[in-house]
Amino acid sequence: MFTGLSGLTGSHLAKLLLKNGLSETDQYFCIVRSALSSYISLPSRVLCKNNFFYGDCEDEIFCTSVIKTVQPDLVVHLAQMKLLPVILKSTISLGIKPRIVVLGTTAVYSSFMSCSQPYKIAENFLTTNWDNFLVIRSSMIYGHPIDKNMNKLFRYVKRRFPIPIPNDGKALYQPIFYKDLAEIIYSLLFKQQLKGYYDLPGPDTVSLKAIIRLISSKLKMKPITFSIPIKPALYTMQLLEIIASKSRMSLPINSEQILRSSEDKICDSSLKSILPSYQLTSIDQGLEIQKTKMNID
Repeated sequence: MFTGLSGLTGSHLAKLLLKNGLSETDQYFCIVRSALSSYISLPSRVLCKNNFFYGDCEDEIFCTSVIKTVQPDLVVHLAQMKLLPVILKSTISLGIKPRIVVLGTTAVYSSFMSCSQPYKIAENFLTTNWDNFLVIRSSMIYGHPIDKNMNKLFRYVKRRFPIPIPNDGKALYQPIFYKDLAEIIYSLLFKQQLKGYYDLPGPDTVSLKAIIRLISSKLKMKPITFSIPIKPALYTMQLLEIIASKSRMSLPINSEQILRSSEDKICDSSLKSILPSYQLTSIDQGLEIQKTKMNID
């Protein structure tokens, strides 16, 4: 059973499962918020056929009903890490103990409690209540027109839209290419002996300023950037989020992203201990692929 299979990483994971053959006895089920129609979710629709459950992973009654129906022996949670305790509570209430594979986040290391606390709570609940689990903590995911990170920077540079840079763009990132992440999850999915927490940042450590420079060089356009102080930007965004929540307005970034832009988001990788021969895509290669996919030359 999957959550988040229709997203960027999940869709490529579904493609890998389809490409490498399916067991005739295996059945795949997926929890989604609403009916899937975008092209990116096509592999997920083919993989799960009609085995979709429409609802919210925050709803424990809904999750309990799904898990009771499916009786999964493997749960792959690719949706938000902070939603994991709801799914675990549902399985515990039913006396079901499947293997759990989770796409986590390196945001759990953030020094800002408002950012890291939800993930720490979810991880603590998992560690306390489960034995057979695998958590892959990912850094910022990129590489496709629907990603929520580089996509905006590409479009802002192309349209010559002014880009605000908190903290003068000095904070460091380790972006990971979405296909790398999906392929690693696929490689580890059925390794029953592998348990615990593993960190998976990208191979390159780069600042926001350096990322913008790379994107600009690929588009052959000079970006328009301006530096903004963290606190005023944070307060303004928090106010906009309140307004947006009442008007259902969509914002390009959120207050957590602004807050975390003042700290380095880097950690050591566990990749060599689990897949020593796997070669990650460099940030330069990944951005070139993304530019091609976005068709914005």
